[in-house]
Amino acid sequence: MTMRTVTAGAAGLIRRPIQQKSLFFLGKEKYEMEMSTETTMRATVCKVHRCCLCVCDHCTQQEVIVHYDNACCFHVGQRVCIHYDGMMTRSIPPQINATCIECL
Repeated sequence: MTMRTVTAGAAGLIRRPIQQKSLFFLGKEKYEMEMSTETTMRATVCKVHRCCLCVCDHCTQQEVIVHYDNACCFHVGQRVCIHYDGMMTRSIPPQINATCIECL
């Protein structure tokens, strides 16, 4: 679940399709809870670091930084399927937090 202010939005995040929304109030602030669906990305590994990968997304041909604890298990040129929570930063390159990475 992610939390964001309804009026201001969440700076720095790209939102993906959501399954469910619920509103709640904390003091005078109005918040919206979102339960996002898990998203997958097919990509090719460009660089490998200890806790992250730099990959090229097959759909957008864009580089993406993938944070993943076992990133060192992969190698350059490997094709992977990345499962993540659907949130991606607006940084250049964008960044995601992987929940699971599988070899294709």
